[in-house]
Amino acid sequence: MRKLASIQRIWKIEPIDGADRIELAHVLGWQCVVNKGQFRPMDMGVYFEIDSFLPIRPEFEFLRTSSYRNTDVMGEGFRLRTMCHYPLLSWRHSMKTYMIHGHIHNDVTTDFWPLIKCRDRVLNAGVDINGFEPVTIEELIENNRKFKANH
Repeated sequence: MRKLASIQRIWKIEPIDGADRIELAHVLGWQCVVNKGQFRPMDMGVYFEIDSFLPIRPEFEFLRTSSYRNTDVMGEGFRLRTMCHYPLLSWRHSMKTYMIHGHIHNDVTTDFWPLIKCRDRVLNAGVDINGFEPVTIEELIENNRKFKANH
C-alpha cells in the first residue's frame, strides 16, 4: 500500500540558480523544492509523495500560489504536481499530463515543431512567447494556445 506521507531523511541540499527563497532537498532520490534554510543535510522531514492533496494548514501556505485547488471531490487544499522523467509522448498517461520544454524559444522551423504544435499539452516555456517574465501554469497554457494558433 502506498503511503502519501512518510518521515524521510534529507540527504543533500542544493541551491536553485536565480531562486532566493527556495532550494532543492534530495529525498529518496527525488529533488524536492523546500523553503530556503528550512532543512540541513541529514535532517528528517515529512515527505509527501507526488500527486498528494494537502489540507489547508499554515505550514502549507507557501504552496498557495502554485497549488491551491477547491474541487467538489477533494474540497479545499494544495495539489502537489508531478514532475516526470518519462518521455511523455510514449508514456501511457501522457494525455493527462503536460510536457513543458524550455530553450526552444519561438523557433517554428525545427524538426520537432509539428510535434509541439499539434499537442495541447506539450508546452513551450521559452521566454520569447511568455513576455520575458515568469508565468503561472495557466498563463503558460494560454500563451501556448495563442502562439500555436498564429503559427
